[in-house]
Amino acid sequence: MQKDSMNVMVTGAAGRLGSAVTKELAAAGHTVSAVDICMPQEREHLKRTVVADLVSREVAYPLMDGIEVLIHLANHPGEVRRDAQTMVHDNVSMNMNVFQAALECGVQRLYFASSIQAFGLSPRHHPEDYQDSPRLLPLRLEDIKPRPRNSYALSKLMSEHMLEYFVREGAQTGVALRFPHLLYLEEKPGYQALVDGKTRLKELASNEGETYLTMEDAARLFAAFLDRDPAGFHVIFPASKKTISGEAPGEVAARCFPGWGRRRDGGLESIVDLAMIKKLVDWEPKD
Repeated sequence: MQKDSMNVMVTGAAGRLGSAVTKELAAAGHTVSAVDICMPQEREHLKRTVVADLVSREVAYPLMDGIEVLIHLANHPGEVRRDAQTMVHDNVSMNMNVFQAALECGVQRLYFASSIQAFGLSPRHHPEDYQDSPRLLPLRLEDIKPRPRNSYALSKLMSEHMLEYFVREGAQTGVALRFPHLLYLEEKPGYQALVDGKTRLKELASNEGETYLTMEDAARLFAAFLDRDPAGFHVIFPASKKTISGEAPGEVAARCFPGWGRRRDGGLESIVDLAMIKKLVDWEPKD
Protein backbone atom coordinates (compact mmCIF):
# COMPACT_ATOMS: atom_id res chain seq x y z
CA MET A 1 0.00 0.00 0.00
CA GLN A 2 1.29 3.44 -0.92
CA LYS A 3 2.13 5.90 1.82
CA ASP A 4 -0.59 8.31 0.66
CA SER A 5 -3.22 5.61 0.14
CA MET A 6 -6.69 6.58 1.32
CA ASN A 7 -9.80 4.61 2.22
CA VAL A 8 -12.42 5.61 -0.34
CA MET A 9 -16.11 4.77 -0.63
CA VAL A 10 -17.59 5.04 -4.14
CA THR A 11 -21.38 4.97 -4.45
CA GLY A 12 -22.94 4.04 -7.76
CA ALA A 13 -19.88 1.86 -8.28
CA ALA A 14 -21.56 -0.53 -10.72
CA GLY A 15 -22.37 2.28 -13.14
CA ARG A 16 -20.31 3.35 -16.12
CA LEU A 17 -18.55 6.20 -14.34
CA GLY A 18 -18.36 4.28 -11.07
CA SER A 19 -16.58 1.38 -12.77
CA ALA A 20 -13.99 3.71 -14.29
CA VAL A 21 -13.43 5.58 -11.03
CA THR A 22 -12.99 2.51 -8.83
CA LYS A 23 -10.44 1.01 -11.23
CA GLU A 24 -8.50 4.27 -11.51
CA LEU A 25 -8.33 4.78 -7.76
CA ALA A 26 -7.39 1.17 -7.03
CA ALA A 27 -4.62 1.36 -9.65
CA ALA A 28 -3.36 4.52 -7.92
CA GLY A 29 -2.96 2.55 -4.68
CA HIS A 30 -6.08 3.64 -2.82
CA THR A 31 -8.25 1.21 -0.85
CA VAL A 32 -11.64 1.29 -2.55
CA SER A 33 -15.00 0.15 -1.21
CA ALA A 34 -18.11 0.16 -3.36
CA VAL A 35 -21.87 0.36 -2.98
CA ASP A 36 -24.63 0.16 -5.55
CA ILE A 37 -28.15 -1.13 -5.90
CA CYS A 38 -26.63 -3.99 -7.90
CA MET A 39 -23.29 -5.77 -7.60
CA PRO A 40 -20.34 -4.54 -9.72
CA GLN A 41 -19.33 -7.17 -12.28
CA GLU A 42 -15.61 -6.73 -11.61
CA ARG A 43 -14.73 -6.82 -7.92
CA GLU A 44 -11.12 -7.98 -7.67
CA HIS A 45 -9.85 -4.42 -7.19
CA LEU A 46 -12.41 -3.62 -4.47
CA LYS A 47 -11.88 -4.12 -0.74
CA ARG A 48 -15.59 -4.25 0.04
CA THR A 49 -18.80 -4.35 -1.98
CA VAL A 50 -22.25 -3.61 -0.61
CA VAL A 51 -25.61 -3.92 -2.35
CA ALA A 52 -27.91 -1.27 -0.93
CA ASP A 53 -30.60 1.26 -1.81
CA LEU A 54 -29.34 4.60 -0.51
CA VAL A 55 -32.84 6.05 -0.39
CA SER A 56 -33.03 4.14 2.92
CA ARG A 57 -31.17 6.27 5.46
CA GLU A 58 -30.20 3.45 7.80
CA VAL A 59 -27.97 1.75 5.23
CA ALA A 60 -25.71 4.79 4.84
CA TYR A 61 -24.06 4.76 8.27
CA PRO A 62 -22.36 1.32 8.16
CA LEU A 63 -20.90 2.23 4.77
CA MET A 64 -18.79 5.00 6.29
CA ASP A 65 -16.88 2.83 8.76
CA GLY A 66 -13.17 3.57 8.30
CA ILE A 67 -13.77 5.76 5.24
CA GLU A 68 -11.74 8.93 4.63
CA VAL A 69 -13.17 10.01 1.27
CA LEU A 70 -16.68 9.73 -0.16
CA ILE A 71 -17.16 9.83 -3.93
CA HIS A 72 -20.89 9.96 -4.42
CA LEU A 73 -22.04 9.01 -7.92
CA ALA A 74 -25.28 7.17 -7.12
CA ASN A 75 -28.36 8.98 -8.49
CA HIS A 76 -31.12 8.28 -10.97
CA PRO A 77 -29.40 9.20 -14.25
CA GLY A 78 -32.07 11.15 -16.12
CA GLU A 79 -35.63 12.41 -16.11
CA VAL A 80 -36.94 10.10 -18.83
CA ARG A 81 -36.74 7.07 -16.53
CA ARG A 82 -38.66 8.52 -13.56
CA ASP A 83 -41.56 10.85 -12.97
CA ALA A 84 -40.60 14.28 -11.65
CA GLN A 85 -41.60 13.67 -8.04
CA THR A 86 -39.76 10.35 -7.80
CA MET A 87 -36.68 11.80 -9.48
CA VAL A 88 -36.31 14.70 -7.06
CA HIS A 89 -37.39 12.75 -3.98
CA ASP A 90 -35.05 9.82 -4.53
CA ASN A 91 -31.99 11.76 -5.65
CA VAL A 92 -32.21 14.38 -2.93
CA SER A 93 -32.99 11.73 -0.29
CA MET A 94 -30.03 9.52 -1.13
CA ASN A 95 -27.72 12.53 -1.31
CA MET A 96 -28.87 13.78 2.08
CA ASN A 97 -28.53 10.30 3.56
CA VAL A 98 -24.94 9.73 2.47
CA PHE A 99 -23.72 13.28 3.16
CA GLN A 100 -25.25 13.32 6.65
CA ALA A 101 -23.91 9.87 7.50
CA ALA A 102 -20.47 10.80 6.17
CA LEU A 103 -20.30 13.94 8.28
CA GLU A 104 -21.48 12.21 11.44
CA CYS A 105 -18.97 9.39 10.90
CA GLY A 106 -16.04 11.77 10.43
CA VAL A 107 -15.60 11.61 6.65
CA GLN A 108 -14.04 14.97 5.80
CA ARG A 109 -13.84 14.87 2.01
CA LEU A 110 -17.01 14.69 -0.10
CA TYR A 111 -17.12 14.58 -3.91
CA PHE A 112 -20.41 14.63 -5.81
CA ALA A 113 -21.24 13.94 -9.46
CA SER A 114 -23.49 16.80 -10.49
CA SER A 115 -24.45 17.60 -14.08
CA ILE A 116 -24.13 20.20 -16.81
CA GLN A 117 -27.92 20.19 -16.74
CA ALA A 118 -27.81 22.17 -13.50
CA PHE A 119 -26.85 25.08 -15.78
CA GLY A 120 -29.78 24.62 -18.13
CA LEU A 121 -27.19 25.88 -20.64
CA SER A 122 -29.18 26.17 -23.93
CA PRO A 123 -27.80 29.58 -25.05
CA ARG A 124 -29.16 29.11 -28.59
CA HIS A 125 -32.70 28.23 -27.50
CA HIS A 126 -32.90 30.55 -24.48
CA PRO A 127 -30.79 33.62 -25.29
CA GLU A 128 -32.87 35.68 -22.86
CA ASP A 129 -31.19 33.80 -20.00
CA TYR A 130 -27.87 35.47 -20.86
CA GLN A 131 -28.85 39.12 -21.14
CA ASP A 132 -27.02 39.89 -17.89
CA SER A 133 -24.01 37.61 -18.50
CA PRO A 134 -20.72 38.49 -20.25
CA ARG A 135 -21.58 36.10 -23.14
CA LEU A 136 -17.92 35.29 -23.67
CA LEU A 137 -16.09 32.09 -24.61
CA PRO A 138 -14.54 29.94 -23.32
CA LEU A 139 -17.27 29.44 -20.76
CA ARG A 140 -16.51 30.20 -17.14
CA LEU A 141 -18.71 28.57 -14.56
CA GLU A 142 -19.12 31.75 -12.52
CA ASP A 143 -20.68 33.53 -15.53
CA ILE A 144 -23.52 31.03 -15.96
CA LYS A 145 -26.45 31.32 -13.62
CA PRO A 146 -27.95 27.87 -12.88
CA ARG A 147 -31.34 27.44 -14.56
CA PRO A 148 -32.45 23.79 -14.27
CA ARG A 149 -35.06 22.89 -16.87
CA ASN A 150 -36.07 19.39 -15.74
CA SER A 151 -36.48 17.47 -12.51
CA TYR A 152 -33.14 15.68 -12.85
CA ALA A 153 -31.31 19.01 -13.16
CA LEU A 154 -33.30 20.39 -10.23
CA SER A 155 -32.28 17.47 -8.03
CA LYS A 156 -28.61 18.07 -8.89
CA LEU A 157 -28.73 21.78 -8.12
CA MET A 158 -30.56 21.20 -4.84
CA SER A 159 -27.88 18.69 -3.87
CA GLU A 160 -25.07 21.12 -4.69
CA HIS A 161 -26.58 23.53 -2.16
CA MET A 162 -26.83 20.63 0.27
CA LEU A 163 -23.14 19.83 -0.19
CA GLU A 164 -22.20 23.44 0.49
CA TYR A 165 -24.23 23.23 3.71
CA PHE A 166 -22.25 20.20 4.86
CA VAL A 167 -18.96 22.02 4.29
CA ARG A 168 -20.25 24.86 6.48
CA GLU A 169 -21.27 22.26 9.06
CA GLY A 170 -17.79 20.82 9.35
CA ALA A 171 -16.70 18.81 6.31
CA GLN A 172 -13.22 19.77 5.17
CA THR A 173 -13.91 19.54 1.43
CA GLY A 174 -16.99 19.40 -0.77
CA VAL A 175 -16.69 19.36 -4.57
CA ALA A 176 -19.58 19.20 -7.03
CA LEU A 177 -18.48 18.21 -10.53
CA ARG A 178 -20.93 19.38 -13.21
CA PHE A 179 -20.14 16.73 -15.78
CA PRO A 180 -21.13 17.10 -19.43
CA HIS A 181 -21.92 14.01 -21.49
CA LEU A 182 -19.62 11.16 -20.40
CA LEU A 183 -18.44 8.39 -22.69
CA TYR A 184 -15.52 6.01 -22.97
CA LEU A 185 -12.82 7.05 -25.42
CA GLU A 186 -13.48 4.03 -27.60
CA GLU A 187 -17.14 5.04 -27.94
CA LYS A 188 -16.51 8.45 -29.50
CA PRO A 189 -16.60 7.50 -33.20
CA GLY A 190 -19.84 5.55 -32.88
CA TYR A 191 -21.47 8.15 -30.67
CA GLN A 192 -21.18 10.95 -33.21
CA ALA A 193 -22.85 8.76 -35.82
CA LEU A 194 -25.64 8.09 -33.33
CA VAL A 195 -26.06 11.83 -32.66
CA ASP A 196 -26.26 12.58 -36.38
CA GLY A 197 -28.99 9.99 -36.79
CA LYS A 198 -31.22 11.09 -33.90
CA THR A 199 -32.75 14.57 -33.77
CA ARG A 200 -33.22 14.56 -30.00
CA LEU A 201 -29.59 13.67 -29.29
CA LYS A 202 -28.38 16.22 -31.80
CA GLU A 203 -30.45 18.94 -30.15
CA LEU A 204 -29.23 17.91 -26.70
CA ALA A 205 -25.60 18.04 -27.83
CA SER A 206 -26.20 21.48 -29.33
CA ASN A 207 -27.90 22.73 -26.16
CA GLU A 208 -24.82 21.69 -24.17
CA GLY A 209 -22.34 23.35 -26.52
CA GLU A 210 -21.23 19.93 -27.83
CA THR A 211 -19.21 19.47 -24.65
CA TYR A 212 -18.22 16.04 -23.36
CA LEU A 213 -15.65 14.27 -21.22
CA THR A 214 -14.27 10.78 -21.44
CA MET A 215 -14.83 8.38 -18.56
CA GLU A 216 -11.07 7.94 -18.39
CA ASP A 217 -10.46 11.66 -17.91
CA ALA A 218 -13.28 11.91 -15.37
CA ALA A 219 -11.74 9.08 -13.35
CA ARG A 220 -8.34 10.77 -13.52
CA LEU A 221 -9.93 13.95 -12.21
CA PHE A 222 -11.20 12.20 -9.07
CA ALA A 223 -7.71 10.75 -8.56
CA ALA A 224 -6.26 14.25 -8.90
CA PHE A 225 -8.57 15.53 -6.18
CA LEU A 226 -7.42 12.76 -3.86
CA ASP A 227 -3.80 13.74 -4.49
CA ARG A 228 -4.32 17.49 -4.08
CA ASP A 229 -7.15 18.29 -1.74
CA PRO A 230 -8.45 21.86 -2.19
CA ALA A 231 -10.23 22.46 1.11
CA GLY A 232 -13.59 24.23 1.07
CA PHE A 233 -16.60 24.08 -1.21
CA HIS A 234 -16.09 24.09 -4.98
CA VAL A 235 -18.29 23.66 -8.05
CA ILE A 236 -16.38 22.81 -11.22
CA PHE A 237 -17.23 22.25 -14.88
CA PRO A 238 -14.79 19.70 -16.36
CA ALA A 239 -14.89 19.08 -20.12
CA SER A 240 -12.71 18.03 -23.01
CA LYS A 241 -11.00 20.75 -25.02
CA LYS A 242 -12.45 19.03 -28.09
CA THR A 243 -16.09 18.93 -29.22
CA ILE A 244 -18.32 15.90 -29.54
CA SER A 245 -18.71 16.53 -33.30
CA GLY A 246 -14.97 16.75 -33.82
CA GLU A 247 -15.35 20.23 -35.31
CA ALA A 248 -13.10 23.07 -34.20
CA PRO A 249 -14.39 24.91 -31.11
CA GLY A 250 -14.76 28.09 -33.16
CA GLU A 251 -17.12 26.38 -35.60
CA VAL A 252 -19.20 24.93 -32.79
CA ALA A 253 -19.29 28.32 -31.06
CA ALA A 254 -20.75 29.97 -34.15
CA ARG A 255 -23.58 27.44 -34.17
CA CYS A 256 -24.25 26.96 -30.44
CA PHE A 257 -23.30 30.41 -29.08
CA PRO A 258 -24.28 32.84 -31.84
CA GLY A 259 -23.07 36.36 -31.24
CA TRP A 260 -20.85 35.50 -28.25
CA GLY A 261 -17.45 37.16 -28.02
CA ARG A 262 -14.04 35.83 -27.06
CA ARG A 263 -12.11 36.34 -23.84
CA ARG A 264 -8.82 36.42 -25.69
CA ASP A 265 -7.66 37.38 -29.16
CA GLY A 266 -6.91 34.58 -31.58
CA GLY A 267 -8.58 31.23 -32.16
CA LEU A 268 -10.85 29.53 -29.64
CA GLU A 269 -9.03 26.55 -28.13
CA SER A 270 -11.96 25.10 -26.17
CA ILE A 271 -15.60 25.77 -25.33
CA VAL A 272 -14.96 25.54 -21.57
CA ASP A 273 -12.33 27.44 -19.58
CA LEU A 274 -10.45 24.86 -17.50
CA ALA A 275 -8.13 27.28 -15.70
CA MET A 276 -9.96 26.96 -12.39
CA ILE A 277 -9.56 23.16 -12.31
CA LYS A 278 -5.94 23.45 -13.40
CA LYS A 279 -5.31 25.77 -10.48
CA LEU A 280 -7.12 23.53 -7.98
CA VAL A 281 -5.64 20.13 -8.84
CA ASP A 282 -3.33 20.54 -11.87
CA TRP A 283 -5.61 18.44 -14.11
CA GLU A 284 -6.21 18.70 -17.82
CA PRO A 285 -8.10 16.25 -20.07
CA LYS A 286 -6.00 13.92 -22.19
CA ASP A 287 -8.69 13.72 -24.88
